[in-house]
Amino acid sequence: MTFQSPKLPPRDQMVIGIHAIQELLTHAPERIVKVFMVKPSGDRKSDLLAFCLEKKIPVAFTSLPELTKMSGSDSHQGFA
Repeated sequence: MTFQSPKLPPRDQMVIGIHAIQELLTHAPERIVKVFMVKPSGDRKSDLLAFCLEKKIPVAFTSLPELTKMSGSDSHQGFA
């Protein structure tokens, strides 16, 4: 049995990566509970943040190490 901090979502309920989250926002935004992201530094990230706000999806900013820990991968592209 592995311990996971109560503030972190279960990994089997996470989607990681900018394109995967964009697709969910476009086709099934009701399935998204919250988006975790590193503070935006580029246009694609800013656009995704604006899209989340438009769809009224909560966004939580976090650090790269915390996002890696949360997702169990460093392939998250700054989004989970």
